[in-house]
Amino acid sequence: MAIRTEYRYVVTDESGDSFIDGTRISVAQIARALDFGKHAAESDIEKLVNAYPAGYLTRSKVHEALAYFFDHREDVLSHLRPFPPSHAVQDEKGNYVIKG
Repeated sequence: MAIRTEYRYVVTDESGDSFIDGTRISVAQIARALDFGKHAAESDIEKLVNAYPAGYLTRSKVHEALAYFFDHREDVLSHLRPFPPSHAVQDEKGNYVIKG
């Protein structure tokens, strides 16, 4: 169940993880993709928006996700999941294991 925030496009779930409303794109994913705000030029944001189907993610949603990130930095970072290594696979429990 999505819990409304004071942000138009950002909701949280029961665990406190924040997402773009109507998607499973987390604020942490957006922050990470834009190097935690260090690479948030319009061209970087446009590349991120274009990585998704048309209308799924907009520049407004990305800007608001970054605002939410800066206002709730510690909470968002606490929900950040590490990237699995490229040679990892998920086991039956959903854990990443190194294959090889």
